[in-house]
Amino acid sequence: MIPSSTNINFENRSNTLRVKIAITPEESFAWSEINQNLLVGLVWNVLRGTEYEILHDQRGFKFFTFSEIFPFGDFQEGVTKHIIISSPDRKFVETVADRIGNGFSARLGAHPVVLSVEKTFRLKPKRVWETASPVVVRKDDRQYWREDKDTLGEFVQNITENAVAKYRAYYGEDFELPTPLFEGYEFLKGVVHSFRKSNGNKVMIIGSKWRFTLPAGWTEFRRFYWFLMDCGIGEKNAMGYGFVNPVKRGGERGD
Repeated sequence: MIPSSTNINFENRSNTLRVKIAITPEESFAWSEINQNLLVGLVWNVLRGTEYEILHDQRGFKFFTFSEIFPFGDFQEGVTKHIIISSPDRKFVETVADRIGNGFSARLGAHPVVLSVEKTFRLKPKRVWETASPVVVRKDDRQYWREDKDTLGEFVQNITENAVAKYRAYYGEDFELPTPLFEGYEFLKGVVHSFRKSNGNKVMIIGSKWRFTLPAGWTEFRRFYWFLMDCGIGEKNAMGYGFVNPVKRGGERGD
């Protein structure tokens, strides 16, 4: 049982689905030293010792995702950056927040950092979403989808099937989406993550960043889109891919 932090103030605790975590480095280091594998390790380090630790070795959907570290730029000693973790499972988010509390010592690669909870919150879906980490999709041949060599139609089909499958698995319901997943797809850029794991194996993950527009009448399926917004788009969500933010009027992201 993880003891609850005494000073965490959950905002509308019954609706807490995101936690904004402050990352304060204890020494300066370059942005280029950080890769996705290190971020994954940071998140699983937080989950170690909680009831969610078992997800690490389980196959299938894990129902959480996280953003990139922001703002972009080299790490300066004592200067805070942030990361957001989201999940449709309120208890998961509260467990992460309780575990971190007001100070959790961790490492980003070789560098010591201190994590603390800045806030827990819930965002309402808006009609426009923007990715805050790359969306990853693999084709039938298991190769990563990339904008410069495949059609948009294959990408749309795969993220739609993935979204419906995750929703069915989470709620245990038979569900069909009678409308297109999104009405608009604005491709922003392609992203390639290349890193070497501790066992020496080189890993390359190809993704893409987007601005999506939900279809007219999406509010009829509000629970589905709320789930998807907090679970993530596409594959490898628990590795920090497919994180999205609703876009407020005026173009601001809702984080």
